[in-house]
Amino acid sequence: MTRATWDVLTDRRYTTGINQGMLYPADGSGVPWNGLTSIVQGGDPEQESFYFDGTRYFSRSLNDTFSGTLSAFTYPDELEPFVGLSGVAGAQLRSAFSISYRTSAEWHIVYNMLLTPAQREYDTLTDQVNPLELSWDFTTHPVKIPGGRPTSHVVILLDSSSPDAISDLETIMYGTDDSPGYDPSDPTSGTPGIDPALPAIADIVDIFESHATMRITDNGDGTWIATGPDDVIFLTGPKSFQINANSAIFVGDGVYRISSY
Repeated sequence: MTRATWDVLTDRRYTTGINQGMLYPADGSGVPWNGLTSIVQGGDPEQESFYFDGTRYFSRSLNDTFSGTLSAFTYPDELEPFVGLSGVAGAQLRSAFSISYRTSAEWHIVYNMLLTPAQREYDTLTDQVNPLELSWDFTTHPVKIPGGRPTSHVVILLDSSSPDAISDLETIMYGTDDSPGYDPSDPTSGTPGIDPALPAIADIVDIFESHATMRITDNGDGTWIATGPDDVIFLTGPKSFQINANSAIFVGDGVYRISSY
């Protein structure tokens, strides 16, 4: 056993900034969100408390809905229906959409976001240009995920994720260009690009599972099967083995992902 210590520089992990914002309408392709400035994460989970003789002895969270405040200097035209704008008319019915954004160390994907009307403060014009920053409070509606509680917020740790999995996910969420020389009227001229799209959470899990360093499958009878490269799992004797990995993550249906990144 060792005593806990702090201020070890090699153990410090932090994240900064926000960039590569994307907006995903419920119907249609995703579009870049230039001008996205901040996402303030909030959340006020509903709790159920139990009392005995007037003293609370236990509380549990009933609903942990991801919510907060979104701010931007500008937004793509595709956002207008989701903030209650229809042509020149305001205060129209609003519906949900999804977004993604990245920081220096994380990739956030938020599903089913619903905005409240923007907070705007208009000041007197002066010689200095002071761009108006828009701000919306938002709530979300969780979606089902394999092997876990419903959620509307997915966080991918970029530093510890498979680069190939990140690349595959970027292809889906950011889209691809047409191949050089592609002509839509000539099917033999090349390959068309794909539009940015929002994958389901289960599809994201499948992408990372396909690039997992090793898989352990529970056979349901007290035995399990380990599949992976020789430098991750190998025999150390006739009836012994060793796994070189630093984490095991249960992903549902008896399947675990073990990562050596």
